[in-house]
Amino acid sequence: MKSLLKITVLLSLTLSGASAASSSPASSLPTVKQQTVGSSPTSAGVSVLTMTPGGAQGLPVLMLPGLGLSGAVFLGLDGTGWAQQFVAAGHAVHVTDGPGSVRGVAPGSVPGLFTWNADQVWSRWGIGPETSVPYENSRFPTERFSEFLTTLTPVLRGASATEQTAQEGTAARRSRAGNAAGSADRAAPPAASARNAGSTKIAGSAATEATETPSAPASALITLLERTGPTVVMAHSASGETAFELARLRPDLVSALIVVEPVGCPGNADYLNVPLLTLFGDHLESRNMTGRMEACHATSAALQASGIPARDIQVDGFSHLMMLERGSEELAREILAWIEALPTPPQP
Repeated sequence: MKSLLKITVLLSLTLSGASAASSSPASSLPTVKQQTVGSSPTSAGVSVLTMTPGGAQGLPVLMLPGLGLSGAVFLGLDGTGWAQQFVAAGHAVHVTDGPGSVRGVAPGSVPGLFTWNADQVWSRWGIGPETSVPYENSRFPTERFSEFLTTLTPVLRGASATEQTAQEGTAARRSRAGNAAGSADRAAPPAASARNAGSTKIAGSAATEATETPSAPASALITLLERTGPTVVMAHSASGETAFELARLRPDLVSALIVVEPVGCPGNADYLNVPLLTLFGDHLESRNMTGRMEACHATSAALQASGIPARDIQVDGFSHLMMLERGSEELAREILAWIEALPTPPQP
């Protein structure tokens, strides 16, 4: 299984070519380094692969994979992923593994480890209706599916696969509640009156923010953000919870949130005052994710009503792993354009 450190050489070579071919300000060879942030006697911290472009730079971007996923989802199967594309566009990029990931341990060798299997990935994440049968409009490179499976990481969450299945069931019930009310329109968010339909309340009240103890992942990442300064946080799936937590606890360090099919968006977004971009793929009803999308669209609508930039994107043919799929380069360019169009924050 590849670690973030082991693909550093590949990244260096790839980024060298990307910079040479790019017309962006990042004209010199980027630097690549591995670091651990937030380690303590009670926490191993978070391993981060940092890629910094030469020349002028845009806002830093922190990329957080979902549960059981490695940084490979953003680095690409051949070293040409969203991370490299953002670096070539002049953004310093920080990539982690997914929450609770454990390296160097064989699946099944330690009680409490959970690893996604092929059947779960194929159907639950929207590649196809059943294993080895892709949807007609699927963009996933199915010829590389076995290679993708090698990038998955076991997860140690103090829980077994049974608890993970229960968590998935909760998400499914929430989504079915949203489905019963009808799917969200792809062109526009639902009305504000429906903003709590199918949502998950992630945030606490504003009164608790000052005294709230951050989760271990958030605490480690706050250490990183205090070094980088205001950063765009891009979170996939289960890491969406950490992203919203960061925005709640340290809005001064979060320039914007980009959430890719998160497990939920906050039903009460009164605390949220940063720009938000949500991305969802196709076949949401068959994978019980319509409620997730409706909740995020409702959060976007609430932000828009407050004058805060927010946008929702849903793209045909993409799965839960859209950053690895055909056409992901065009989607990355659209995300980059959204970041570039963000209002310039006031100087302190």
